[in-house]
Amino acid sequence: MMSITSETEFLASARKWRPLKFDDLVGQSHVTTTLKNAIIKNRIAHAYLFTGSRGVGKTSLARIFSMALNCVNGPTIEPCGQCTMCEEIIYGNCMDVIEIDGASNNSVEDVRELRDSIMFVPAHAKYKIYIIDEVHMLSTSAFNALLKTLEEPPAHAVFIFATTEAHKVPATILSRCQRYDFRLISQAIITSRLKEIAQNDGISVDDPALRTIARAGNGSMRDAQSMFDQVVAFCGDVVSLEQVTQILGVYDRQIFFELISHAFHNRVAEGIQFLDQVIRDGKNVTYFVEQWLDHMRLLLLVRLLEEKTDVLECTEEEIIRLRAQAELYTPGELEFAVQMVAEAGVKMRYALSRQVVLELLFIKFCRLKSLISVDQALLKLEEMQKNGFPAVSVSNQPVVMQKISDEKNSSSHQPVQKQNDPVMKPVQTPSVLPQLPIEKQHAVIQPEPAAVAPVLEFTLENVRAVWREYGENATGAMVGHIQKLQLVSSDANAIRFTVAEKFYLDLVKPKLRELEELFSKRFGRKVAVKLELHNGENTAGGTTVHNETEHQKPDTENIRPEDAVLRHERIKDIIDTFNAKVISVRRKE
Repeated sequence: MMSITSETEFLASARKWRPLKFDDLVGQSHVTTTLKNAIIKNRIAHAYLFTGSRGVGKTSLARIFSMALNCVNGPTIEPCGQCTMCEEIIYGNCMDVIEIDGASNNSVEDVRELRDSIMFVPAHAKYKIYIIDEVHMLSTSAFNALLKTLEEPPAHAVFIFATTEAHKVPATILSRCQRYDFRLISQAIITSRLKEIAQNDGISVDDPALRTIARAGNGSMRDAQSMFDQVVAFCGDVVSLEQVTQILGVYDRQIFFELISHAFHNRVAEGIQFLDQVIRDGKNVTYFVEQWLDHMRLLLLVRLLEEKTDVLECTEEEIIRLRAQAELYTPGELEFAVQMVAEAGVKMRYALSRQVVLELLFIKFCRLKSLISVDQALLKLEEMQKNGFPAVSVSNQPVVMQKISDEKNSSSHQPVQKQNDPVMKPVQTPSVLPQLPIEKQHAVIQPEPAAVAPVLEFTLENVRAVWREYGENATGAMVGHIQKLQLVSSDANAIRFTVAEKFYLDLVKPKLRELEELFSKRFGRKVAVKLELHNGENTAGGTTVHNETEHQKPDTENIRPEDAVLRHERIKDIIDTFNAKVISVRRKE
């Protein structure tokens, strides 16, 4: 690798170690190979578009290509870098290779000047080359003024456009160029180049520190080299991982291994203290969440890809640690964890307290193992019902009393119970209690059955009567809300109410399920309750109850897919049986 040296002033690593040959440009072999073949076969185009993220080599390759075309030995795929033309291009003072900043020279007048000057032959070189950086910043008028010249330029002219946002370049310009998309540079390549620079500059730095700098570069060689210069300026000739994390505000992956370990073992206090320290350190909290998200992504991919982990930019040691931690969770749990961290990152943009968002996220992670999918809940429910153990809701579960033997209760501090007088004490029961056979040493005391209201005939008068009874028993703010509802109609499948204001409609909506259960119990059939905004007409009077026929179907056109899922009988069974809370409903891809 060649470097530009200077004895009089400091040069940034990105300039000092700028690639000077095709082979020096790493990570873009698909572009360099194509350009070299074009030179060998004498198929030089008149316009090129280099697009890609920042710091991946677009401008560097434009200069290398210019040297290859204008070298004293050129066109050649191996520019000497020592002739007058190569040196002028390297130091940016060649009259025939004009570099233009598209952001500051974006007017139609600038393009007209370019269009006039391009007609003159090169002063010394073989080709007159125009390199326009950030070409997408040109105005619409400037692009239009460039069209004709770009389509039919003089034989000695070559345009090289560089941009980070190719989608902003008009299609008329793109159609006149050969487009080359530059890739992000892998962390391994960036680490190797940084290690080479450190060795040449006599700087001692360990591999974990270099990998951390490369990871912070996010695929940009220039960004990573700039961070490397910043770290060296602080640390001197000896650089450690701790110093790198402190200066750049990044976090070592070890931190996230510890954080997930705290969550898995439900060590809430340790995790909250850890997050508090993150806030107090004053580092970029948003970047912390991004790295947390990246860690969870790696755990998910390691769990799914098994041995095919080549796509992960991690060392073998890191892969082993990731695989060990990923085994603690199922793929479904890890997928939901990735979603939680991603959503937390969005919330942090508008949160009043970022620390609260982080702490709530960690608490959710502590409960991650308690979450189950609908499929798992259905299997559990079917297994219980298959074994003859119908689940009992919390409100109807029996009180289990356990008999304590006389021997265990006899002591000097307590009187001995009689043989026929068993001692009873409550036993804590789960929220879902299967009705298991009761052994001899257990006694079951069932609560007194509650009075069951008689099943009514489904008529309009009975619907009104049940509704009046519900309103009389309502308490608190619901009394006023219920009075705003007006009974409109009822049929075999649904009872409809209207309300004049959307405000009250939103307040009563959460009570829909309670109302449906009420009417279904009183009429002994499945009844849906629908709420609608008042259309301005009084339709309460004169409505009759229609008889049920096999041709009538429930009105489901206006029901959202999410609501339809929650109203499904099996889903309701899961919610009732496990006293569950639905966190999210997503469309299966």
